[in-house]
Amino acid sequence: MIVLIGVGHVFDIGGTVKSLVIDTKPGAVCLELDDGRLAGLLTRQRGEGTSRAYRSLGDFQSKMAESYGTTVGSEMLAAYEAAQLIGARIYCIDMNAGEFFDRAFKSMSLKEKAYLTLNSFAARFVRKKKIEKELKHYEENGAEYMEEFGRRFPSLKKVLIDDRNSHMAGMIRKIAGEHREVVAVIGDGHVEGLMSLISDLPVRVIRLKDLRDTREIGEDPSVSRNGNGQATFSFNYR
Repeated sequence: MIVLIGVGHVFDIGGTVKSLVIDTKPGAVCLELDDGRLAGLLTRQRGEGTSRAYRSLGDFQSKMAESYGTTVGSEMLAAYEAAQLIGARIYCIDMNAGEFFDRAFKSMSLKEKAYLTLNSFAARFVRKKKIEKELKHYEENGAEYMEEFGRRFPSLKKVLIDDRNSHMAGMIRKIAGEHREVVAVIGDGHVEGLMSLISDLPVRVIRLKDLRDTREIGEDPSVSRNGNGQATFSFNYR
């Protein structure tokens, strides 16, 4: 069985993710990281040699994470720590971040690059309220949101979303063949794409909205199973 946990890298959901991994007791925990990014999170150091665009994205994420009272990637570290506690095998299943981001930027048209530059500049002034509004729109219209992203940035979507989904799906499929229970902690924007690529396998899904709702009301969730194979929650109050 595969449990997909959709996360957001700037939100304070680490405790909830850690509880879910421990409660599920998987043999393997997959992280949407490459080895370099995991090492960077563990030492809190940013990798050298990355592009200016990639560093700009990292700066924006750090700023937003601070506004939510956390640090970028805290949910990945929480999953990593949980895996160590229960003796689960840890796998980094993503492509090399610097390489795929540079490839995406090089493949973009001049129009896409100009639009990205403008959006990157505007993002420096984005407030938490705006992020919440965009997130709500995404949660209510996920497929439509991704389609719009693809129309604005077709090259970017192919490399950052579609190619990575294919890569991670292949990794998850291989790992699921070696472990009976697998938890994959991935960005929520990858959930739908991955589900379609591993639809022949038994999968349960926990979305970012569920994690944030749980975090806000001060509960620890545990996963239970319904007849459709989807994740449902039972709650243990602190």
